[in-house]
Amino acid sequence: MNFLSINARGIGGPVKEGWIKGLKQQNKVDFLMIQETKLTDLTKLNVVKFWGKQDFGVEGVEATGLSGGLMCIWDKRIFKVTSHVKNRNFLLVSGIIKGSQQKINIINVYAPQKTTDKLSLWNKIREVMIGVEGMWVIAEEFNAVRNQDERKNSSFKNACVRNFNDFIFEGDLMEYDLKGRKYTCIRITAGR
Repeated sequence: MNFLSINARGIGGPVKEGWIKGLKQQNKVDFLMIQETKLTDLTKLNVVKFWGKQDFGVEGVEATGLSGGLMCIWDKRIFKVTSHVKNRNFLLVSGIIKGSQQKINIINVYAPQKTTDKLSLWNKIREVMIGVEGMWVIAEEFNAVRNQDERKNSSFKNACVRNFNDFIFEGDLMEYDLKGRKYTCIRITAGR
């Protein structure tokens, strides 16, 4: 199953629609996560412009003003949704990978800026994860770093780093080491 996560910083207009659809097709994406849609009414969005005409499912969390907004779009031939949880800062979509019956939980995150608000979000996500079976994929916009070397041209906050690292450790999560390019594509293949 191939995943693509994009912080779109707004998805209005044909340029972003074409760009996202092109990335989706080029990378044979089965599950697309968009952060910062900036859309306050998702019912007006024509998802076909991002995904194409094949059979898809979609869930979203509307933006508050011009801040945030999350969307997940998936190929219904590959992934069958069994449940979802919506929060202002995350969207959890759980389901089954068809053909393998493997349960997978996918969280699309758009974290707030304040350190205390991020800590609250990490705690909420941990609560949601407790006792839930299956694999987990958590996609970002975390608005956090794991060490000082990752922070450029902005302030570094030890408390934020500690909280984020604790979230990863306590959630028994693994971070993929993405290096070498400004934008990196990673493919996770499972039971296809």
